[in-house]
Amino acid sequence: MSDLGRKDFSSKVSEAVEPDSNKGGFQKAKEGVTDKMDNLAGSGQPNQDKGFMQQVSDTISGNKK
Repeated sequence: MSDLGRKDFSSKVSEAVEPDSNKGGFQKAKEGVTDKMDNLAGSGQPNQDKGFMQQVSDTISGNKK
């Protein structure tokens, strides 16, 4: 489960595991847009307002606040 406006952890993991060579242009573009939106949403949300998995995901990706 993810916080409002955030990409859920399982989606991030599955996108990271699949090699870019297996992805089409649309999928790469979509991931780029959703990654930027997720980073923006995460940077504006204090950790105490995030769910546990969002905190873990943000810590791994370096998106802490």
